[in-house]
Amino acid sequence: MRRHSHARHILTKKPRKRMRKLVDSALVSRSDYKRVKKMLNI
Repeated sequence: MRRHSHARHILTKKPRKRMRKLVDSALVSRSDYKRVKKMLNI
């Protein structure tokens, strides 16, 4: 699982629809899995 980018600051300018989509977590893609694991030292 990962968080979406652009969801932490200047929230007033972003449409509600976009912000609702940013609330949900997203899955890490298969191609990035090894890279993320290495960054997290797992």
